[in-house]
Amino acid sequence: MKRTHHRTGALLATVCGFTLCLPGVAHAADAPTPHLFATTLVNKTGTTITVTAGVGRGNTISVWQSGSNIRIRDTGDTVAPSGDCTAISTTEVACRAADTTELVVSAGDQDDTVTSSLAALGVTLIGGAGNDNLYGGSANDTLEGDEGSDFLSGSAGNDTLTGGAEADRIFGGSGNDSIEGRGGSDIVDGGADNDVIYGGSGNERIVAGAGNDYAEGGNGRDTIDTVDNVSGNDYVEGGADVDDCRADLGDNVSGCP
Repeated sequence: MKRTHHRTGALLATVCGFTLCLPGVAHAADAPTPHLFATTLVNKTGTTITVTAGVGRGNTISVWQSGSNIRIRDTGDTVAPSGDCTAISTTEVACRAADTTELVVSAGDQDDTVTSSLAALGVTLIGGAGNDNLYGGSANDTLEGDEGSDFLSGSAGNDTLTGGAEADRIFGGSGNDSIEGRGGSDIVDGGADNDVIYGGSGNERIVAGAGNDYAEGGNGRDTIDTVDNVSGNDYVEGGADVDDCRADLGDNVSGCP
């Protein structure tokens, strides 16, 4: 028996030498089953639902309400629920909607698509690294493109949309939106209603849309259009460089030739 013990130890040492030995394997039967292949984690703690994608997957995440639950599906990966969430399938979970006040999706790296169809709960969608597509619902959402050349669409609601260091396409939709392009040569469309738009450091193309808008180009050679056939309702600030500005008669225009 003693000799057998030594042989077993030697075998384990050899296996570990090839990095196949995991800490705590001897107690695996007593430990909770790890979600080794479920890299999109969905958790509800208190009033907050968090959705966190893993590394190295292009995720396609959808969020919507079904009855008394908020459903989250990722067709790009398997999903692991925790907290006040339960599994519906390997790619979909349900979290209790009652008392939920915040929902945050972090898509992580790679090229991801995240879509919210929630009507009452505003969500925060964070694209992360990669060229991402973020679609808000009809509530007041926050969309952050982060790294990569991203597409952001606020849809309805009073949304906050922020690009990143590269060239992004940002569409506010209806509602009183706050939009910031940041770096890169962005394309920005405020959509209907009263929007506040900051271009950033690139050569921006900004269309303010209908409503009483404020549009500022920032650094770079920008093109700003606030024409909505209403006189005197918009404010245009060209910025540091020579910009091309189009506005209605009576609009407040500054920093444009």
